[in-house]
Amino acid sequence: MQDPRQDIRHQMIRQRVDSQLAQQGYISCKLLCLSYEVNENEVSYQGITKAEQENVAYIIKWQLQPTAKSYSSSLDAEIDNIKQLQQQGWQQQASYPESIQYQFIKTSIIDMQGEQWQLTGLIMPYFHLGSLKRYLHCFSLSKPQKLQLALALAKCVQQLHQIGWVHGDIKPSNFLLASSQVYLNDWACAKPILKDFGINETESKTRVQGTPAYLAPECWQGESITVQSDLYAFGITLFELWVGEKPYQLQEKELDKQKLSSQWARLHCQQPIPLLPQQWSSLQPVIDKLLAKQMRNRFDKMETVIQELQQVIKTSAEFRLY
Repeated sequence: MQDPRQDIRHQMIRQRVDSQLAQQGYISCKLLCLSYEVNENEVSYQGITKAEQENVAYIIKWQLQPTAKSYSSSLDAEIDNIKQLQQQGWQQQASYPESIQYQFIKTSIIDMQGEQWQLTGLIMPYFHLGSLKRYLHCFSLSKPQKLQLALALAKCVQQLHQIGWVHGDIKPSNFLLASSQVYLNDWACAKPILKDFGINETESKTRVQGTPAYLAPECWQGESITVQSDLYAFGITLFELWVGEKPYQLQEKELDKQKLSSQWARLHCQQPIPLLPQQWSSLQPVIDKLLAKQMRNRFDKMETVIQELQQVIKTSAEFRLY
């Protein structure tokens, strides 16, 4: 049963945040998400609000943190990464024209019952079609349409790699769809890479980041994310796009919250690569090369994946759009 005191707290947070957004010209339409997390014994709140400014719809990802916070959140990391990309001329580069036009809310201080909280966040356009995950849930696509969509997703990731970054959390919910374009979203796990070698600038062991169902085997072993780990996650995404479910799944009876990480690690590191259904069997070689357990056995770059997909479209009548 929900704690009434928590309900009151959340209502207060919504009112304070909406008031601050209104002062910055954004009229709140709907709170889509509100959650909290505990870091180093400090509580912070995160929310996603749909808002309007001059009759244009936006999504605002925001957080409330103690003013004397001693930690960085995932939204802090995302904001820092977006600002770094913008400083590199990301949104002006012809090599990556399909970047989302992010803005940032003005940092402000909110008083709640005598406590001082800092409000920060980012602003992005509202995509009416939503994420790829939502799109696939709402619409039924033909095989040719799914393969064309796979090609668009691949080109989107390729453009990111070409400007010297890896995403680190490729999955259907992080692709946003416009009428004729695909965009990548959520930059909390992104990192710059050394273009000449396709590896991260920092090669030290790291803690596991990203979404467990899409993480490459080497990520479970503490390796830093690379182009190849993005390709692995893309392979999981393609399998889900074509088949309608993930290739690796934990059964309900296997769920153990204390051992989730080790259970997911076992699936990605030890289970064989699942086979596509018969109607998709011509694309099994692509999945095999994307989901190879060893990095050296995977595709080396997204350009090669795109070429393979284009070849299937060219040679297989069943995948052509007429």
